[in-house]
Amino acid sequence: MAERAVLSAEEVWQTYDRMEARLTAPLTERMLDLARVGPGMRILDLATGRGEPAIPAAHRVGPSGSVVGIDISASMLAMARQRADQEGVTNLDLRAMNAASLEELPNAHFHSTLIRWGLMYMDSPVAALAGARRAMVPEGILVAAVLAEPERCSYFSLPRRVLERYRPLPPIDPASPGPFRYADVERLAKIWSELI
Repeated sequence: MAERAVLSAEEVWQTYDRMEARLTAPLTERMLDLARVGPGMRILDLATGRGEPAIPAAHRVGPSGSVVGIDISASMLAMARQRADQEGVTNLDLRAMNAASLEELPNAHFHSTLIRWGLMYMDSPVAALAGARRAMVPEGILVAAVLAEPERCSYFSLPRRVLERYRPLPPIDPASPGPFRYADVERLAKIWSELI
């Protein structure tokens, strides 16, 4: 029997990046709208990964604006750089660094911070939020996309229901890093309110 090749995370993303960007474009646009992203603005994108929503934000702020995309994975940022180059984006600075350590970013500089599906996986999300708050202008806007509770996320709950027929599964811990860490959005709102 022939062995099946195991794809790396980067290979999976390279295969499905365009499709994922197309399917999530409405979310990206909504985030940019909520953050009031427009020409000339300075935007910070934490956990930018393959450049979402940093690249669409860079298009929106135009040549007089700028976007800094932060991610812990240099290989994911390389994918973002390749896409940005293909799309002619020149106002995007991609940096491989931990979002919990944003000391090298200037104080009171960014108009908005975006975090799409990354905050709930961070080891130190409160430190990342505190760093973002410090790096934003006083009236800056934070827009974070997080997942709803498991029952409303069928991609997660359906396989879980099937597997539970055959074996007990560990409970979901909403306090640990994982997809549902901030499913209770009030918890996230409380953290942010304490930082502003």
